[in-house]
Order: sequence, then structure tokens, then C-alpha cells
Amino acid sequence: MSQKSGAKRQRVHWRHRLALWLRHHRNENRRAWRELKNNKAGSLMTILVLAVALSLPAGLQVLIDNSARLTGDLHDRVRISIFLKAGASAEQVQRLANVLRQTYRPEALRLVSPEEGLAILERRAGLGNALQYLDENPLPWVIEMTPDVAHQEANTAAQLQADVSKLPLVDVVKIDLAWLRRLAALLNVGERILTALALIFAMTVILVVGNTIRLAVENHRAEIEIVKLVGATDAFIRRPFLYLGAWYGALGGVVAWLVVQANTWYLGDAVSVLARQYGMAFDVAGLSPIQATLLVAFGTFLGWLGAWLSVSRRIRTIEPA
Repeated sequence: MSQKSGAKRQRVHWRHRLALWLRHHRNENRRAWRELKNNKAGSLMTILVLAVALSLPAGLQVLIDNSARLTGDLHDRVRISIFLKAGASAEQVQRLANVLRQTYRPEALRLVSPEEGLAILERRAGLGNALQYLDENPLPWVIEMTPDVAHQEANTAAQLQADVSKLPLVDVVKIDLAWLRRLAALLNVGERILTALALIFAMTVILVVGNTIRLAVENHRAEIEIVKLVGATDAFIRRPFLYLGAWYGALGGVVAWLVVQANTWYLGDAVSVLARQYGMAFDVAGLSPIQATLLVAFGTFLGWLGAWLSVSRRIRTIEPA
């Protein structure tokens, strides 16, 4: 009976300690929030600086994401033009088209006869019926093929071009790979720039928060000396400042998200109009809900880290007189 009573007292004691710990954290969080509100001008300036530092890499991420989407849309427009040898019959061309469908499973495949090709040339060149007076049609059969997703990158498209060139009846295979390679290279450069900027501005956030927290510690120096006299641990003293740094980072992340979304909305119409001039339907997308959450979480972590580095260093130098 006594063992059961002891276990029960231990359980109650454990729950009581947890409740006290949670209540203490809640109180320190509220205290940090009051600190923000009591210094509205200084807090606002700090939050805006953090928002600028976080919004620049976030905006570049939006640019890269939209460029990748645009690249995907352009991939849908990639066409491989397969020019066949002169004298190929319609039956031979149809058999070759069936081979291409079975082997490469293209998204689309279209046969262009010499007669249709001549009509297209007349229409585009504005020659009227002048080409109809030729003794014979000089144009060959052409197969226009849109490759599947697996063959829309520069390297895979080049391999597809080489494979198709070896098929019977095929004379020339045309595909513009230069722009694909340029786009891939630009996206790669953009991702590297994003990584570098993210690191630079992360350091900026840490330094800004660290300097702000250092000033806050100095403002509470007398209070820290008193609580150290009664035996407060460094973790206890550090806690409200950590919450303060986290609040700075979180609010900076929220404002950064608002800045990015506002700029996305501002530029969206102009980009859509430009895309329509090229016969494309493209809408600029901002940060996704997951990306926005990560932005705020990243800002919160950087604010907490900057506060921890600053306050840990400062409280070691503060000793009661």
C-alpha cells in the first residue's frame, strides 16, 4: 500500500513540475511580447530590417520557382522535326510513325506531307500560289514529334535526336537544344545565388537580433544582477530574451511574406500580359503555404539563435556587485 502511495505522489510531483515549467515558459513568452509592445518604435525598425533581409532570398526563390514553371511550359512546346528522305511513300512514313509511337511514346506526333508542307510554306512566305508552278514538290515528308517528359531535358533530348537519326528513312532531325541548355544553366546559377544570399542574409538576421538583444540585456542589467544573487541559473535568465528574439524573427518572417506576396501581385498582371504576347498563358505564383510557413519558421529560428548567442555571452559578464 505504501509503495502505491509513493508512486502516486511521484506521479503528482512529476505532473506538478511539468505544469510549473509550462507556466513559466508561458509567462516568459508574454513578458517578451510586452517588451516588444513597450518599445514600439525600436521593435518596428528591427522587424522591418529583418523583413528586408528575409524577403530578398524569399523573392529570389519565387523568381526561380516561376522560371522553373515557365521552363516546364516551354518544354511542352519543344518539337522535334524529323525530315525524311526524298521518295518515301505514305505507307513507309506511317510505319515509321508507328515505330516512333511504340518506342518513344511521344506526347504528340503529327505527319506533314510534302503537299501540306508546301501550302504552309506559301502561307508563311506570302508567296500566294507561286510555288504551285514548280515542276515537282521539293519538300520531303516531315514528322513533328513532341517528346514525353523523360526526353524534354537537354541531355535526354540530344540522346533522342541521335537515336531517331539512326532510323531508316530519316534524313535530318532538327531540335533546338541551345535554349534548353541555357535555361538549365540559368536556373542552376539562380539556385547557387539563392543559397549564397540565404547564408548572407541569415547572418544579417542573427547579427541584427543579437545587437538588439544585447541592448535589451543591458537595459535589464540591474534585474539580472538581483536574480543572480538569489541563485537564478543562466538558463532562467536567458529564457525571456530567447522568446524576444524568436518574436523578432517570427514577425520579420511574416512581414517578409507580406512583402513578397505584394510584389508578386504587383508584377503578376504585367508578366501575364507579356506572356500572352508570346501566345502563352502564365500566371505568376507567390510563396506556397508550405514555403510561407518555412519562411516564418526560419525567421523564428534565426531570431532565437541570434538571441541565444548574444545573451549567453552577455550574462557571463554580469555578476552581482
